[in-house]
Amino acid sequence: MSADEISDDVRITEIQSLQSIFEGATLDEESLTGLISIEIKENWTVTDGTSSHEVTYFPPIQMSFTLPDGYPDSKPPEIHLSCPIFTESQLEQFHHTLVSIWQDYRDQIMYSCVDYLQHQVQYKLGEVLDRPLKLTSDEFYQVVAFNDAAERKRFESSVFECGICQDNRIGLKCTKFDCSHVFCNHCLNEYFTSTIEAGEVEKVRCPDMDCTKKWTDLTTKERNFDELLNSNLDIHAFVNDIIKPAIPLTMLSSILNSPNVVHRYQSLRRKHLYEMISRLLPNALIECPRVGCEEQILRQDRNDLLVQCPKCNYAFCFNCRKSWHAKYVTCKPVEGGKYGVPISDIETYLISEKDSHERKVFHSRYGHTVMRRAVKEYEMDQLFTKLIENSPDCSQCPSCEIVIQKSDGCNLMTCAHCDTKFCFLCGFITGASHDHFADPTSTCYRKLFHGMPGVADLDDTLDIH
Repeated sequence: MSADEISDDVRITEIQSLQSIFEGATLDEESLTGLISIEIKENWTVTDGTSSHEVTYFPPIQMSFTLPDGYPDSKPPEIHLSCPIFTESQLEQFHHTLVSIWQDYRDQIMYSCVDYLQHQVQYKLGEVLDRPLKLTSDEFYQVVAFNDAAERKRFESSVFECGICQDNRIGLKCTKFDCSHVFCNHCLNEYFTSTIEAGEVEKVRCPDMDCTKKWTDLTTKERNFDELLNSNLDIHAFVNDIIKPAIPLTMLSSILNSPNVVHRYQSLRRKHLYEMISRLLPNALIECPRVGCEEQILRQDRNDLLVQCPKCNYAFCFNCRKSWHAKYVTCKPVEGGKYGVPISDIETYLISEKDSHERKVFHSRYGHTVMRRAVKEYEMDQLFTKLIENSPDCSQCPSCEIVIQKSDGCNLMTCAHCDTKFCFLCGFITGASHDHFADPTSTCYRKLFHGMPGVADLDDTLDIH
């Protein structure tokens, strides 16, 4: 029956009336059924007991219904409510109230049902839900994912003034940084491409003046690092500030849309980090020698030979890499090295003064060029390992070995450079399938969403089949 035809069945006329009021509703005149979503928008904190997240958009209350024979005179509508933020008891209470509305009027009451639910979520939500709202891990992930998608949709449909060209642009053609500054992708593409081509990778960050000043302050700290070492500096936090990219690689790739430019950025930034860490923290990184651990350890006191792994608690000598034997015991430096130079000599060279007697001895023993190459490769290896192993947001593509940063999403990664699909946690090449995360024998079993921003401790009971 068309919307212009008038039916003698009051149920059909009510369905038609609902169609004209609720544009997004799913309504069917033949089956006399419908599904209406009641939107919930409120600033709230949600938690699963271990992680918390601020949300604004909640999954809506889904009200599905059927208008049976006898409705509305003798039978109430058959209504079912669902929403992950309400308990079964709360949904049952809502349902009981909706039935009571019919009992009071015994008339067409579906609009009144929607109006009641809308009133509850707009004005009574604080009386129904706790602050913060405690959810199961499944519910927590569902709410966070829905909020993120709604925020993206809202951003993409809004209009912003680009901070560079000053033109108004739709959000779909803009990028919003974590600092909340917004620029159009066209301006960002030109700006980042020019800075990368000029080799100024440290400028690949939010171009806003306030953010630029913060970056300038950080580089000033780097130049005065020797003074900071004598203060109460948290070296781990400082290193994380240095190695963490100002812009996630996924964001930069979408802005530039050029694998070659992105690859150049990766290479130049890696070189920049090598030079910075070698200048600031020579001889500060060491790998735990215990078999199966391989933790990268950042030494707070580089003058102390005693090193204790924070992961496995193994205490060992920095010089010989064996179990700690007290300072007065003479030990043999660990074997191995670069270009024939033992690692212990490289590390001693790094902690020696530029014109010191120790460095002159090494130059005489191995040659100036060989020593320089050995030191450079050692520093690159140490920093690269540190960058990969000690940064929770970075991994290395198992195919092309390019470094990839994960800013959000699940652990099934796609390399922006070679399109290889792999597990972010262990590096296993998975293809497009999720089977790796569904295999009980896999170390990554049920960890498809493990480590996501805002859901870092998501329970492993998520169903990924």
